[in-house]
Amino acid sequence: MKKYISVFMLFIRSSIYGVLGLLIGMGIGQGILFAFDGLNASNLEWALSQQPSFSGIVITLGLLCGMLNGPFCDRGGRMNNTLQRLSISEKQVFWMQAAANGLMITLFFLFQGLLFLLFGFWYDPEVDFLTILVISYENPLFHTFFPLGNWMVILTNLIVIVGLAVCCAAYPMRQRHNRQSITTFLMLLISFFYLYLQKEGDHLEAGYCILIMLGTAYCIAVALCGAMSLEVDDYE
Repeated sequence: MKKYISVFMLFIRSSIYGVLGLLIGMGIGQGILFAFDGLNASNLEWALSQQPSFSGIVITLGLLCGMLNGPFCDRGGRMNNTLQRLSISEKQVFWMQAAANGLMITLFFLFQGLLFLLFGFWYDPEVDFLTILVISYENPLFHTFFPLGNWMVILTNLIVIVGLAVCCAAYPMRQRHNRQSITTFLMLLISFFYLYLQKEGDHLEAGYCILIMLGTAYCIAVALCGAMSLEVDDYE
């Protein structure tokens, strides 16, 4: 168990500072936009409707997945040498990387939701927490980050996070064997489509959520088959 924790923490340390820097950059960018547009709004609901920047969210998510795709693509890299000392199989490394990826992507979702709350208190320091949550329910895009008991959206979020995490772990594993993988790209397209539907719709219908989940399940299956079918070596 100790070596699995060591591998998991290796992935966390390799990405956490870059991820935090990316999220802080996203927060600063959205904060600047809110200062110019949101703070001049006539009421809190209108102010929060000015946020977030859809393009900013999808660009940040794309950059995040690009960062998570990067580690361990080179079999001779320094980080792979570290894995050799831990005597762990490559398939086990895959699952540890997928778990670390899932944590980083979940952090992205939570941070975007936190920004929504902070902007609400920035506009009106005396507003109560419940009022902001109610407004978030009326904002389709932010409803993605604060589903408020909408179990269909919560389930869709979880499956999308798992899909991104698995696909971002499959890519470097296939790269180490000189194989290509497009599942991360496909999964990002599905995620962008999901966020776009939330942005344009009032509230996403169950049929669209099911469609997103089926597309994500397909990407997960392809990524797992592509990773598990490789003739892998042990880091021993």
